[in-house]
Amino acid sequence: MPTQLEKTNLIVEKLHHVHKEAVSSFFCGRPDEDDFLKHDALPSQRFRLSETLLLFERGRKNKIISYVTITVGSFQLSKDKKLKNVKISDKPFRVFSNHIPCLLIGKLATDKSETGRGGARHLIDYALERAINANLPIPFVALHTYPDMIGFYEKIGFEVAFHPTRKMNGQLATMCFELRKNETRQTYQ
Repeated sequence: MPTQLEKTNLIVEKLHHVHKEAVSSFFCGRPDEDDFLKHDALPSQRFRLSETLLLFERGRKNKIISYVTITVGSFQLSKDKKLKNVKISDKPFRVFSNHIPCLLIGKLATDKSETGRGGARHLIDYALERAINANLPIPFVALHTYPDMIGFYEKIGFEVAFHPTRKMNGQLATMCFELRKNETRQTYQ
């Protein structure tokens, strides 16, 4: 079993040109996530469309453990879901949409050689902490995930917000985590 990461040994840095070598050696095994980091993350960041954060272990700044890309967006809740204990299909007024604003985790990936050490979990906590501390009127953090990863996110506290209407053959599910005003998460430097 891989050695778990210690929070005190972790560094989170915003993607920058100086990370070029570490980025080029990153490999998670999902082509869309590998390609995004290598080709699209920096341009997206330059246009302020997203921000990509890299997780390193102290003393190993040339090896990316995991990365997360965050942005703002919205997601759709299924008609049978509740928002603040009101079923979406029973919404009390017309502006109560089933499209909810959120902080969106656009990409989250861990290098294959680092799998099982907790890197993705640390970055999710980091993203949730940022969302809580931003004090913006964003009630959720959302993400889109492959069907095989739903259980991982449910253990962290995310719930399925919307399943595609067709059978999920390779389709992504939308998951969300409700932000609460008094919630505190781990603190990172």
